[in-house]
Amino acid sequence: MISMHKTLIALMLCLLLASLAMAAQPELPDANVDANANAGVDANAGVDVNADANQEEPLPDECFAVGPPSFDDPELVATCEKLSTGGCTGPIFGGEHCSYNNDWMALRTGAKVLTFNMGWTPDVAVGIDGNTFVVPIFTTLTVGTFTEFIALCLDGASGASYPHSVDMYVDGDRMSRNWDIAGRGSCFGGYILRFMDKDLNYTFNVPGFHYVRLIFDTQLNGMCAKNFEDGEFAVIVVHPLLTINGTDDQILSFEDDEETKTTYVTWTLRNAGSSLARVKSVSPTGCEAGVSCEILGFGVVRDYDVKWEVAALVTLDDGNTMDVFESGEGDSNFSVTIVADENRAIQNVEIVSVSPANSAFSETIVQNDDNTWTVSGDVNVVDQVGVAMDLEPNESLVLVQKVTASKPSSAVANNYLGLDVEYTDEFDAGTFFKSGDEVRISRLWLERQKFHVELYGGAQEACIGKDGRLGSTGPGDVPRVLFDWSWPTIKSDTCNKKFEGQTDFVYCDQTQFMMSLINRLHEMDRFAMDGNLDRAASLEHFQAYLMGGTFNSDFRKDFDNFNRNIEIETVQWYHLDSEKPWYKYVLNEESLVFDADEITTGLYDVSIEIEFHRDKYDFFREGKQLADIKVKFTKIRSPYFKNPFYYLPLNGEVGYYRVDEDGSVGRKGYGLGFEGDVLTIDSGAWLSTETADGSAIEGQDMISTNYSSDFDSLNIAKRGILLSVYPIGEQVSAIEFSPSDATPVILRIDGEGNERIDGYYQLVEEPNNLVSSQHNYLSLWTGFASNPMQCLNFDESALHYRMPDLRGQAQTASSPTTAYGFSWADVSEENRSGSLFMQSVFYTPIDKAMSLSTESANIALFGPDGGAPTIALDYMQMQHTLESVFELVEQGYVCSSIEGDALEFWWNPQMLRSDLDAVKDAEIEESWICQVETEIT
Repeated sequence: MISMHKTLIALMLCLLLASLAMAAQPELPDANVDANANAGVDANAGVDVNADANQEEPLPDECFAVGPPSFDDPELVATCEKLSTGGCTGPIFGGEHCSYNNDWMALRTGAKVLTFNMGWTPDVAVGIDGNTFVVPIFTTLTVGTFTEFIALCLDGASGASYPHSVDMYVDGDRMSRNWDIAGRGSCFGGYILRFMDKDLNYTFNVPGFHYVRLIFDTQLNGMCAKNFEDGEFAVIVVHPLLTINGTDDQILSFEDDEETKTTYVTWTLRNAGSSLARVKSVSPTGCEAGVSCEILGFGVVRDYDVKWEVAALVTLDDGNTMDVFESGEGDSNFSVTIVADENRAIQNVEIVSVSPANSAFSETIVQNDDNTWTVSGDVNVVDQVGVAMDLEPNESLVLVQKVTASKPSSAVANNYLGLDVEYTDEFDAGTFFKSGDEVRISRLWLERQKFHVELYGGAQEACIGKDGRLGSTGPGDVPRVLFDWSWPTIKSDTCNKKFEGQTDFVYCDQTQFMMSLINRLHEMDRFAMDGNLDRAASLEHFQAYLMGGTFNSDFRKDFDNFNRNIEIETVQWYHLDSEKPWYKYVLNEESLVFDADEITTGLYDVSIEIEFHRDKYDFFREGKQLADIKVKFTKIRSPYFKNPFYYLPLNGEVGYYRVDEDGSVGRKGYGLGFEGDVLTIDSGAWLSTETADGSAIEGQDMISTNYSSDFDSLNIAKRGILLSVYPIGEQVSAIEFSPSDATPVILRIDGEGNERIDGYYQLVEEPNNLVSSQHNYLSLWTGFASNPMQCLNFDESALHYRMPDLRGQAQTASSPTTAYGFSWADVSEENRSGSLFMQSVFYTPIDKAMSLSTESANIALFGPDGGAPTIALDYMQMQHTLESVFELVEQGYVCSSIEGDALEFWWNPQMLRSDLDAVKDAEIEESWICQVETEIT
């Protein structure tokens, strides 16, 4: 305020001195006075500023400043504001003398009413008072048509009209101007400002409140002195932003006798913007061509009440009537007893109306023995589509759609359902439209018939295993879990629901979700630092697949301890940035809050609600937290298939190292604990029941673990089975892991011209140890070719099908306790020179080098790489990890099936045997091979 007073005093001093100087100048002829000098100026606002005749103080030096002004220089601006608004004698900017009469000076120095036009693109501005406008984000303000004045010079130069210089300031920063510095050419003969004939523009791309100021320089022709006239107003930028997400694609299978099927689609509308969104209408799309849709209703995920009213009309004995009302709020049951006067019996009770009209209403009307009637029922508001519904920022609207589909005329029909939503803001400043991501409804017409299927490795999705069990394989059979807890792998969207047909989603456990969440908050901060507030805001809402569990205090401490002290791949910004130590949010349960004590496995709508203590997205200041973060979960649905891995929050190694105050190590109230053998999850994390000191790892749920790797178990008791999880569903209690390498083998046995034909082989473990089985056989064999027996054995019996080989007898094998194979007696003469081909798959421990060698001279062994006296059993190798099982499922080499109450994963024998095709083509005539088909109904 003191500085402003000094400026005004200097200005008035200069004006007074200038007036005295002007008194010595001859008056301009009246004809030279422009009658339009008052154009655009409020005449009543003029102020008489004629100088005091007795003022003889000399002009200050500032009145004779030389050089072009630069309004980007604050010091020069301050100097120029002290100058006279006109009439200073002497060289002004080193140019000619120029002065004005007193009337003109009065116009120039008085309070002015300056006019300008405002335009908005798009034209959606709403004026809520005389000085405030509401516009949607990305609206452009254009200001033009500025008031002009006329300059007259004493040297006889003709008058000219010049527009004002105008500057537009938004939130204190100058955004545009309509002037530029020009050269000589004015009546002053010096440097002037060039006032360009252009509009001022500014686009509002940041939501919230903004202060706009238009500064008009009423000084003519760019003289240094500035006489400000301000245009000031406020702009509120609204930014409602809806995201619309539907539940997963669905498949409807129609039997012969089914004509229609019904399913439900849940839609979640989320206000991801920073302003209130008012939903005006919701229209389903794609509900045609065999599919009809009905919006059952929706509710906002917040506390709110719906007022309802039931009106009944009671008819009495004497013909009179009386009205009865029952009112309430929210979904509610009601009961009201109607009592008549003593001599006026009740004849009838009729429900007249229910409000709101879009209510589900059921009632029961009972006549009692005491001349009373009791009306009871239920009022439930189920459908408010079309009624304006307000969504505050971060609020969700959950809408349920009933879909009735008819049987398709062809084998397969696809319908793509969506939502079109019309919405506005609380000021109705603009109308917005949003279409949701589509949900595919596939309709299949199933026909029952018997058919033959030949299974091809690589392209198959079904497979046959031990004892004829049926299984499935391929990418679609891989459980949607991630066996990785490293920062380079876990991103901000790792747990997210994917759209547009993507299927690479995963169910995250608490550790993976916490890492993804911290990554997301860090990205918000980074985008905000780059000025991209919209991108930051878009991260506040998403949908995620999550395993059941809790984010309790013990988990948060264990998570932080592991990532700050154990995990070497932890990103440095998590714990080493002293300005922004993100780990503090993990440890502070008041700054980072989860709204649910415990969640169950399923798909969730997740919103991050943040209250900033200072500026938006300002998470830290000098290492201190400046935000209160709340993570809200709204469950959309449970998994369609209760794969047990979706209920196994393994959590990596979190909880294995931190010692609690009571001296114990373990997971308290969260995650899994283990008892049994040590199982390896992946190459970087261990699923172990013991810590370094041998104490048990406890958790919210305990899992029994078992590891087996001996040859007999892998080939006989658990033939080809790699992994078993018990039971199916949400309460897993045991995991059995039996990793093995798999090698397909062809055994050829040739007749030697004798009546008895024998063929034996041996199993060798390096360096040269013969292996015997506790059972009487090593493997199962299936015959697939013979000559000249035409798909028969040497004794003309049917080819073996999963036949166990036999331990060699003393009279037929040199090493009877370790030789295994087959033997036929009484072979007919025509078959004694024939050949028989059988195939099998051997499963060997992954940490042992084993091979097959020939025991009899009339047999030959072949692996996928060809024949040799010794066949190494290391063709398809796997890692010592659970993760490698699923990698093999994706490749088609491992199948899965449900056996009893267990989910089992086993080597795919068809896929493995298909890798022998090249050997078969080289060693076996096509006419010898028997085409074996499998009947599946």
